[in-house]
Amino acid sequence: MRDLIRLVPAILVVLTLTLIAAAPWGIGAHSRFVLPLLPLLAIVHLAVRRPETMPAGLVFAAGLMLDVLTHGPLGYWPLVFLAGHLAALNLSQRSRETMPRRMVWVAAVLAVVVLVEWLVSSLYFMQPAAWKPIAGAALIAVVAYPLLALILDGLSLQDRGRRPLQLERRS
Repeated sequence: MRDLIRLVPAILVVLTLTLIAAAPWGIGAHSRFVLPLLPLLAIVHLAVRRPETMPAGLVFAAGLMLDVLTHGPLGYWPLVFLAGHLAALNLSQRSRETMPRRMVWVAAVLAVVVLVEWLVSSLYFMQPAAWKPIAGAALIAVVAYPLLALILDGLSLQDRGRRPLQLERRS
């Protein structure tokens, strides 16, 4: 039960960003590639800063929910999100670095994600997919990452060294 309670903030953040990504915003076709990267940025941020709050099952569920809500091919976004999650977990030891350095690591994770996204799209459509919109979306996501990181850290998802309240029984 304690583990589930610890996951609630991450679940709410990823769920909210997935719903925002799936909403029909009426924006241009090239701009729509940025929206699914919002939950991915939260997944990457939380996987690097607090890996215990971002299990692979939650990442898979967020991707599957995005596929269902956008009527996309089932399994596309879970695969992309899991690739980003795995890349972020490999960088989790860098969690205490400065924001400019974290942006470089996020850019590296997004490069992996863009490659996986392009490969899966190309295999799905049996022809090379357009890579420029996907790369442009990743560039916008890297620029948006500091704002999202600031919001996520402000939501108290970050452990700030406080000890939890502990009740003791005295005899």
